[in-house]
Amino acid sequence: MHHFLFARLTTRTLHYSVLLHNVTPFFTSRTLSVSSTNHRKDGTFNVFSLINSCGLSPEVALKLSRRLELKNPDGPNAVIEILRNYGFSDTQLCSLVKKIPLVLLSKPEKTLLPKLKFFLSIGFSTTDLPRFLIGNTTFLGLSLHKTIIPRYQIIKSLVHSDKEVVSTLKNDRRYFNRWMSIDAVRNVGTLRHLGVPQRSISLLVTNFPSVTFMEHSRFFEAVEKVKVTGFDPLKSNFVLALQVLAKMNEAMWESKLMVFEKWGWSRDICLLVFKKHPQFIMLSEEKIMKILNFLMKDIGLPVENIAGCPEVLKCNLEKTVMPRFAVVEILKSRGLIKRDSKISSFIKISEKMFLEKYVIRFLKNEPLLLDAYRGQKSNYEEYVEGSIILQTQNWVSQNSLPMYHFLIARLTTKTPHYGVLCHNAILFFNSRTLSVSNTNHYKGGTFNVFSLINSCGLSPEKAQKLANRLKLKNPNGPNAVIDILRNYGFSETQLCSLVKQRPFVLLSKPGKTLLPKLKFFHSIGFSTTDLPRFLIGNITLFYFSLNKSIIPCYQIIKGLVCSDKEVVSTLKHYKWSCSSRRLINHSVRNVGALRQLGVPQRSVSLLVTNHPGATFMKHSRFVEALEKVKEMGFDPLKSNFVMALKLFATINEATWKSKLEVLGRWGFSRDICLLAFKKQPQFMMSSEKKIMKMLNFLVKDMSLPPEDIARCPEILGCNLEKTVIPRFAVVKNLKSRGLIKSDLKTSSFIKISEKMFLERYVTRFQRNEPLLLDAYRGQK
Repeated sequence: MHHFLFARLTTRTLHYSVLLHNVTPFFTSRTLSVSSTNHRKDGTFNVFSLINSCGLSPEVALKLSRRLELKNPDGPNAVIEILRNYGFSDTQLCSLVKKIPLVLLSKPEKTLLPKLKFFLSIGFSTTDLPRFLIGNTTFLGLSLHKTIIPRYQIIKSLVHSDKEVVSTLKNDRRYFNRWMSIDAVRNVGTLRHLGVPQRSISLLVTNFPSVTFMEHSRFFEAVEKVKVTGFDPLKSNFVLALQVLAKMNEAMWESKLMVFEKWGWSRDICLLVFKKHPQFIMLSEEKIMKILNFLMKDIGLPVENIAGCPEVLKCNLEKTVMPRFAVVEILKSRGLIKRDSKISSFIKISEKMFLEKYVIRFLKNEPLLLDAYRGQKSNYEEYVEGSIILQTQNWVSQNSLPMYHFLIARLTTKTPHYGVLCHNAILFFNSRTLSVSNTNHYKGGTFNVFSLINSCGLSPEKAQKLANRLKLKNPNGPNAVIDILRNYGFSETQLCSLVKQRPFVLLSKPGKTLLPKLKFFHSIGFSTTDLPRFLIGNITLFYFSLNKSIIPCYQIIKGLVCSDKEVVSTLKHYKWSCSSRRLINHSVRNVGALRQLGVPQRSVSLLVTNHPGATFMKHSRFVEALEKVKEMGFDPLKSNFVMALKLFATINEATWKSKLEVLGRWGFSRDICLLAFKKQPQFMMSSEKKIMKMLNFLVKDMSLPPEDIARCPEILGCNLEKTVIPRFAVVKNLKSRGLIKSDLKTSSFIKISEKMFLERYVTRFQRNEPLLLDAYRGQK
């Protein structure tokens, strides 16, 4: 408050006299308590101090303070307390009151709290909510039930989940008024009419809401441009191109093309690149000029090469493009990599992968490659890194390559532990405790463990902590753990992965806990190939008791199926948790419900082994799915019963309706959809994109009626390019020559193996049609 008044008194404003008039009464007023601990007893301190600390004008501050005095002083304090409870910091409270001071006059319980609860219920966190409301203060003045919830419902109808609604609201700071919402519904309707899949629509709505909510006439014009350019509505690039053309007018488009034309790009090449990577055209003209100057003038790349990898245009020139080209040019000049290496091979990969593939791999032959990649370093860094590299060059060819990789990775990433790492690296190479020979690692004790930890990329603190703990125990223990794991099939890579996830596995008691578990899993049928993958994917098994948890759970699963082989298959298909209570409460009751309906054991085993996620799900949800399958008329004695059950157990109502809607666009009635589903439930698990592509070929290109497709729903699960199109091409050829019946059923050439198809429809007719096999392979 002192700062506020001093600032006002030292700055002559129109409100100077008003402020002077009110200063004395303010400081003499006994209603202002200085202590923040008793603000409830004297209600005006927190509010008044917050207003003034936000730098409000004297009129606004005076007007608001007078209004507050007319009301219950607890009201504004209650508003502040509620906002604090929903994540607002003092800084954020100041920011909010400065933007919309009358928020302090809100009715806390009647209007403010219900809005905050609503936003929290749809997925906003207490971290995100304050930022969102400060950026969208209009929401605090709108009616929850008359405006906010209806707008939320409209956005929810455009996407699929609350998470996507929240993402949409975060990415657009505008208030969605009634007309904008109507435009959005019409815009998304246009996309759906074109067959754009829901995931692409959600991509557009959540990431580019300004395009989704734009005026419908402008949106429609942009859609027409995208169609004329030749984009496929079934691919995500369609909506990415749409968001570009919706934001860019004709003059901007021409201006960008002219920049590329200056560098010898034809319009056809620009359009080719735009189709591959639509966002590249959104780059600033300055960035385009800089990167093309480097690629074409300095490096001498032809236009076609850059067009083959347009992602390079979006990369950071100084931090990514120039360093990577420097390394690649050196390697090419030394003949260490092919001279015709594609740009995409070293641009479209992560930093870590680039270092491994193009830097670390060649450091033995080119010790200064890392310097070329990182550019000029300070003298200290150059000295330390140079000394480590020199010490490792002679050492790495005979010893731990993973340790070397670890050190280089850390040196190329500046972290708070950089100095510590450099210091310890030198100590590491000078340490006499590190045995070079794998044959006598028991004598050195710590070598295998230390090198393994570091090769896994653990932080220095974690590595040091584990190393300290290992020194307190018999050094043979961790080495014994490693030897046992190797004996049960763990490769060096798998050991690294295991230790990186759970480093304290090295502290296991080898003979007492680890070995018995490995023996048990081996005894029930796990091979030394499968066991490492299984344990790395189910790391918690190392911490469960064999006799109290693992074996009881195994016995429960064995009671659901018939053999150890089926138990192993079940475990491989499921992220396992040794909770016998959960298994008893859910899976045992679920399988009991199936057996009560007369479902045969072979079907039960099919569900448990291939779809354990459905078997172990919550019993109430399992029963709901079971009721749906029964209502649809599936026979419990047939395997299709459990296949349909698995589907309803894994997809929700919205997804089911969405799939039916996709089929409905191609003339499939609800009855036809159900007919196909009863014959082959799995076809409904196909993605909307795959269904759209398949039906576009079958209905549009082949003119098959929906009824014929429904009689052979297996076709919807086949590969379009490798199976369906080649087989239809052959059959169509044979029909046109009169060599087979014109009314041949689709199932007769789709539901057979590749070998049988060749024998029945290709080899058999090659005498009359010698080019049939070529036609078949050509189509494939």
